[in-house]
Amino acid sequence: MPDFSNQIHDFNPGIEPDGRFWTLGLPRSSVEVSPGAGTGRFHVTDLDIEDYHDVINALKDGPSVPATVSFDIRWSGGGDRVKVRNHDLDFGGQYVEGKATIEWSGQNANGESFQSDPANTSITHFAEVGKERNGAFFQ
Repeated sequence: MPDFSNQIHDFNPGIEPDGRFWTLGLPRSSVEVSPGAGTGRFHVTDLDIEDYHDVINALKDGPSVPATVSFDIRWSGGGDRVKVRNHDLDFGGQYVEGKATIEWSGQNANGESFQSDPANTSITHFAEVGKERNGAFFQ
């Protein structure tokens, strides 16, 4: 099992009564995407969330403190175009590879705050934007 003893913060939206976890709806205005160009942006400011201290406590929906996070993720296309089609798994998509950058900040009710390095210092190992279909939508 991984060692989480050094983890001191776990910002996430918690667990819903129906069992969904780490998921929440956001306004459409927080997302901009152009799949054909391989570009996109996911931007949120002062999102109310919880700080659960560590992932084990979060998965148990244990004690938390109120917190907020802000982030700005940008994808820029310009790379290879990739097409995937798998009839056995009812899955297909078209993607444009590129680069991505992120800036992130968070603070909790205990007065602790965190700030990532600027977006222009991001290093991309892999990024792509695309459009996919699966399941009943595959056909």
